[in-house]
Amino acid sequence: MAIEQKVKPKTMPLAYRPGAAAVALGVTSRTVYRMIDRGHLRTTKIGGVRLIPAEDIQAIIAGAA
Repeated sequence: MAIEQKVKPKTMPLAYRPGAAAVALGVTSRTVYRMIDRGHLRTTKIGGVRLIPAEDIQAIIAGAA
């Protein structure tokens, strides 16, 4: 008897914390904070947590930023 497993499709996050953004970009957290300071990445704070929009990360990866 086969057991059905439900597999959740992987979804992309809408925003990243700086540490997760660093992992996604393959750089250090310090580099991410430099990119924020230089205006290459936007951030917003929600409940004291700094978040970077996923579209900014994708733009950096694609070389558009």
